[in-house]
Amino acid sequence: MAANVDIVDDTRFNDRRLLDGSFSDQLQVGSQSGQTVALRIPQAVILPSITRAMVNIAPQQSTATGTAVIGALQYGDLAINNAVVGASVAGALPGQGADSAYALAAAVNAANILDVSASAVTTLTGAVGASGSLGSGAFSVNGVAIGAIAGATAAARAADAAAAISAAGVGVSASANGGTLTVTAADGRDIVLTESTAGALASLGLTPGAGKGALTITGAAGPGSHSMRIGGANPAKAGLVAGTQPSVVVGPPELVLQNISTPGEPPMDLSTHSGASDALDYLDAKLAQVDDVRAALGAFNNRLTTAASNATNTADNLSTARSRIMDTDYATEATQLTRSDVLSQAGAAIVAQANALPKQVLQLLR
Repeated sequence: MAANVDIVDDTRFNDRRLLDGSFSDQLQVGSQSGQTVALRIPQAVILPSITRAMVNIAPQQSTATGTAVIGALQYGDLAINNAVVGASVAGALPGQGADSAYALAAAVNAANILDVSASAVTTLTGAVGASGSLGSGAFSVNGVAIGAIAGATAAARAADAAAAISAAGVGVSASANGGTLTVTAADGRDIVLTESTAGALASLGLTPGAGKGALTITGAAGPGSHSMRIGGANPAKAGLVAGTQPSVVVGPPELVLQNISTPGEPPMDLSTHSGASDALDYLDAKLAQVDDVRAALGAFNNRLTTAASNATNTADNLSTARSRIMDTDYATEATQLTRSDVLSQAGAAIVAQANALPKQVLQLLR
């Protein structure tokens, strides 16, 4: 390949490369404006190259969403795009222990992995029973007792429970959709449920204990296809599975300045019969291409030769015409001079003879 590069670079005429496809020019072939022909020599050998150009590409993004976390991270348990995530550290608020989704997301973000961010959320759902009231403090969320809950229907009890939990001020919110109660910690902290009245949580469709959140690892959106790799000694602690997460389209195409790579001539495998046969076919096609270029250049040379001959003939004809206009015809001019002399002398003789006649008449009268 290096030899091909040297040949392409060194084959020049008047310091202009002839084989890299850049030679293109207009040649004047006549005496009038616009009497030109275009000469272009196609690229003989395709070399590897990288150029920059605007390309219309849709943005894509890779995202890995895990299941509930199962433990605190130690250094090396999780790696993203081959960048190691450090140990998870507990936060300052209830439910933000080192083994919470909140702490694991904070550890990923603290690793400052290029174009990667993490978020966490904890969600619990329960089907609320249609009857029964709960007194104040019947159960607690992250150590804070929840007020009394009542309602004649499942939907009313779910709405009352959601309002009471949201008002507790422990970083946990709740919502109701009919008889379904959804409890959410938007930062991924654990939702720790305890009860002082037996069956209180069961009547809301919830279970005592620590509800664990889930991590979402998100790569920055970028042009074209790309992937995110999840690895490490034990990514399952974060609820993630080791492997490559492909990207998906997340927006309409847009113009992006991007590198465009040209691989150059294809490699040739001569170790097998089929590979050698394919190589010969390819070389035959290249030789045919060279023959086509030589034929085109030969035809162009003939055209230039004809144009030069026509220009020479035109110049000769113009020179002959100028000579006929500018040069003297000696024979014609000598004849005209002789004629003028004869006429002048004859005229003078006639005048002299006419002047002598009166004198002769006077002599006769004497």
